[in-house]
Amino acid sequence: MERMTQVAATATGPEAAVTDPQAMEHQAMERVAARRRDGQAGLPFCCLYHGGRRLAVGVAELRAILTPGPVTPLPDAPPHLLGVIHWRGEVLPLLDGDQLLGPGAGAERFLVFENGGVPVAVRLRGGAALTHVAEEEVVAPEGMQVSAHTRAVFLHQGERVEVLEVAELLDAYRV
Repeated sequence: MERMTQVAATATGPEAAVTDPQAMEHQAMERVAARRRDGQAGLPFCCLYHGGRRLAVGVAELRAILTPGPVTPLPDAPPHLLGVIHWRGEVLPLLDGDQLLGPGAGAERFLVFENGGVPVAVRLRGGAALTHVAEEEVVAPEGMQVSAHTRAVFLHQGERVEVLEVAELLDAYRV
């Protein structure tokens, strides 16, 4: 995985290096996007649009995307645990994506992940789409302002997408 580094300002004019962190991040992400090759399969991601944020999870980490169904609330459950749902003969805890990732808006969907061999569902509010990204375009978020559970970033349709570390995120909210 390529690492982004800061460049010291030594030149002047249009070739001058940018020292503003946001401008540096934008330039780095533009360079990554410029390397995109047509027809390359790349790494599969599920892009999520939650509360105005662009997030992604590796397709290998995602077991299912469900249309929301009945949720059975649990008495005295912590705020991040909405209740349980029934999926393929199993009862799964349903975590609140708003509590884990900040407020979302839009259509609800339940994403099913596996955490330590146990399936866990997360309710997210917003869109979801599958995409493929060339491996060299997925970079470490060094020097960028990202959420605590972000392991990498890439550019998709001109916007930065944060790749979530799903296991770490779910472990932080283990029930």
